[in-house]
Amino acid sequence: MLLLRRSKTPAVTMLSLACAAAFAASASPALADDPAPSSSTDSPAPPPKKKAVGFAVTTAGPTADATWPVAQAVYRSSLRPPTLDEARARVLAGEPAAEAASADVRELAELRAGVHGDDAASRQLLAAISAKLEVEGVVVLFAEGDAVEARVYLSDARAFDAARYRRDVAAGWGPLVASLERSRPGVALAPPPPVRPDPRATAPTTLPKPRAPESERARPFYVSPWFWGAIGAAAFAGGAVYFATRDSDSGQIRLQMRVPQ
Repeated sequence: MLLLRRSKTPAVTMLSLACAAAFAASASPALADDPAPSSSTDSPAPPPKKKAVGFAVTTAGPTADATWPVAQAVYRSSLRPPTLDEARARVLAGEPAAEAASADVRELAELRAGVHGDDAASRQLLAAISAKLEVEGVVVLFAEGDAVEARVYLSDARAFDAARYRRDVAAGWGPLVASLERSRPGVALAPPPPVRPDPRATAPTTLPKPRAPESERARPFYVSPWFWGAIGAAAFAGGAVYFATRDSDSGQIRLQMRVPQ
């Protein structure tokens, strides 16, 4: 009996090993088909950032009546942002938001109300306004006594430009608009047209002879005083020669006769 038990134990063990090998062989292809787990999860790429375009106009003290002419000058040019509509332009210029205005417009009015100067808090608010409108910068108006002064907040630099602008008596706010258009990156100014020399302005190699006045060229020679002066001088000279050679003895009469031979 003991021998029988010993003889059966190896058979059971071998059978168990064979079953395990068959199970591993059948399960290994399925495991091989599964992709290996990645150590890092793939995150979606962030959407591309939109390019900032244009300049907005806001106030840090002057009233809407003083700010709106500057806004009109900027928005009538190529500087107007495509994201700016009438309601947003009005609240940025200092007008209160309408009761029926959207939450975005009311938020923009609250941001504008917090801008008071060149301090850090005002610059942060201007950065938020630039981000909401996706603009290159914001033209901020300051009250300087009785005058209005404009400064430009640049979105990329997050700071004010050193230039200061005031209304020109003849050109209005045109110099401000022209300066911003010239300073925009990627905008090349058209070269001035080539200067062509005027052929009429070229100096001749030889000077022409002076022409007589039209009145002198139209008169005949015999009406010239120089002509009659020459005639009178000739007559006077002839008369002088005549009287100088004439015989002055009037008492004698001389006859000269020739006798033919």
